Amino acid sequence: MKNDELPMLLTPKDVKEYLDISHDQVYRLFRSKKFPAERSGKGKYIIPKPRFLKWLGVENN
Repeated sequence: MKNDELPMLLTPKDVKEYLDISHDQVYRLFRSKKFPAERSGKGKYIIPKPRFLKWLGVENN
């Protein structure tokens, strides 16, 4: 998946597929204080695409 194919709000599933990591790893990442994710009003984990790409050190192209 390319950066421009990512949705504007990424879910754990999107991050899992992009980083090619396990289910457990992605949820550890989302719970980490170092990962800039948040919870939506429905309690689901999300991360805005620009914040995710910045965390990766990648420009938003």
